[in-house]
Amino acid sequence: MPLQPVHAPQLLLAPPLLPPLVLRTENGFFGAKRPAIGAFGDCEPCNRFEEPPDPEPSRRDPGERRPAGGYVKHQLHEAVDLEGEAGDCVFAVYTGRVVEVERSPDGVRGDVTIDHHPLGAGLVSRYLHLEGASICVEEGESVTKGDLIAQLGSGPADPHLHVELRIVLDPSDRRFWSDRNSVALDPTRLLYRVEGDALPVLSAGAASAVTSIGVETVAHVPFFRADTADAPAPYRIPLYEPSTEHERGLAAVFTKALELGRPVEVDYRDSVFFGPHRVPVSTRLA
Repeated sequence: MPLQPVHAPQLLLAPPLLPPLVLRTENGFFGAKRPAIGAFGDCEPCNRFEEPPDPEPSRRDPGERRPAGGYVKHQLHEAVDLEGEAGDCVFAVYTGRVVEVERSPDGVRGDVTIDHHPLGAGLVSRYLHLEGASICVEEGESVTKGDLIAQLGSGPADPHLHVELRIVLDPSDRRFWSDRNSVALDPTRLLYRVEGDALPVLSAGAASAVTSIGVETVAHVPFFRADTADAPAPYRIPLYEPSTEHERGLAAVFTKALELGRPVEVDYRDSVFFGPHRVPVSTRLA
């Protein structure tokens, strides 16, 4: 059977936290490096491997010792982490059925997994770092997009919500949402749109000169960036593939304005998802 291309579903998600959403751009983005320590076990040590560094004294737990003979496993973060505060409401991003609820014995930590396919064989979302005692859904329960499912936990030193989307490969397995039976889907673009759609459209006021344009990368996402003489924050347009005709048109107006030395009028949204910036909605040469 020939392999078929897999296309990301065009979903309109509900925000998992109260907007505005803020991505942890340092190490909470999709694809961030998450090294871990592995043990050789029954395997013979390789000729070349990366030895784990000793933890800093300030971060070392009392009595903690690094396992002898270990190596660094290079792993990647297959989700996004959104900043929040302990006790914040956590909502289901899409309609579905709860397939797993986990709570720590002390009720401090908890996780929820929701299946978004009526036959239990499609897309799943996972929510980690919840307050276990606050989880208000149970396995087998149906939820609607935007339903409250729990509160953000106080377990991590810096409270945040781990949001994960996975596409199921093997629906025959009892835990079809696990890593071995599914692949991760990057939710960044979907959540960035959610955050943007929740914000009001503002006017930059009088036309302003474009002082510079360029491309920058934030959390592995490339952006077209334009700075103007009067805006306190840069305008950013995501350069996801495939980019939309609207996004290309916005960038073209900024580029033409700089080339001709003409000011631009801009309507925009104030976003903090990738750090403070302005998301242009419409641009016009003045």
